[in-house]
Amino acid sequence: MNSDGPIAFASRSRVSVLNQVCFGIIILVIFGGSGIKRWWKSTKR
Repeated sequence: MNSDGPIAFASRSRVSVLNQVCFGIIILVIFGGSGIKRWWKSTKR
């Protein structure tokens, strides 16, 4: 149990970090979508 503890913890933390990153991207897309579209149009004159 003690030998595979760090490995299990590492895989768990990696998955949680990936989940947080995906969650943050989704929130940015949902809440900042209109601002990003406006900025994209202003840069693509």
